[in-house]
Order: sequence, then C-alpha cells, then structure tokens
Amino acid sequence: MSIKAYLIFFYLLLLTGCATKPPPVAKEGPCRSVTDDRYAFVGSWEGMIKHDAARHRRWVQNRFCDGTYSLQLYEFEDGYLVDFGQEVGRWWIKDATFFEQGHSWPLSEVHEYQYQFIEPYKIRFKRKDGYNFVDNKINSIDRPYLKPIPEVDPPDNSI
Repeated sequence: MSIKAYLIFFYLLLLTGCATKPPPVAKEGPCRSVTDDRYAFVGSWEGMIKHDAARHRRWVQNRFCDGTYSLQLYEFEDGYLVDFGQEVGRWWIKDATFFEQGHSWPLSEVHEYQYQFIEPYKIRFKRKDGYNFVDNKINSIDRPYLKPIPEVDPPDNSI
C-alpha cells in the first residue's frame, strides 16, 4: 500500500471518529460539577403573584451553581411601582424539596417548597401553608437567550 493510500485511510478514520463524537456538555465553570436535579434550577427566573385587584408582586431570581441566589422584588399598585427590594441568599434541594434561606443565613428563616416542573422552563412551588407561585426561566447557562415570556395578566393567587 502506498503512502498516499495510508494518508487517505488515516484521514477518513479521523473524520469518522469526529463525526460520531457526542457534542460537549454545555455545563461550564462551577456548574460542571453539578450533575443532579439542581442544574435544572440554575439560571434566571421570573415570577408574579397577585395580592388583590390593584396590587401584585413581580420578581427576578438568579440561581447560581454554587447554591447562592440574588433576588429583585418589585411591588406594583394600580400599575405603578411602589416598592423595590433586593435579597441574596442560598438555595438547595434535599429529598425532592426545594429550600431557600435569605441573606442573614444563621438567623433567617428557611423556606421549604414542594416543586413540580410544569414544563421544562416552568416550575410550580408550593409551601405547606398553601402559598404557591410559578417561576418561568428567562435565562440559562446552557440557553442564554431563551425567548422572553410574553406579558400576561397576573394569576389570581390572593394571599
């Protein structure tokens, strides 16, 4: 066999190997070690809850791979922004339950939620006292440009 035939054979073998190689996993940075259900919660999430006919709350929560989060809260009354707040904290999952705890970790209350993925990018959270809401993913590490959530009337979840 000539050198040219060996080169062609090696080239074809190389191309075949590349074509069957699976694509790389999109988990980068600190997320590369997250292999359980937590990864589905990482990213930017938006939610809304209606207090009454005139008032509702909206929020954006950024959950990070290292188990921390940042939260921006917006309170609206009659369509006007009347209050704004920010919080940082930590979150985790244990025994199929979602937990989060605010910024003063040793002293702040731990909130415990049952959760259900309604769609791949929608999670319903529910506490034992009946308080519930839905988070919609608006940004992700592996999908940085998700389609924006269309504006809709807030759900009737009076507290």
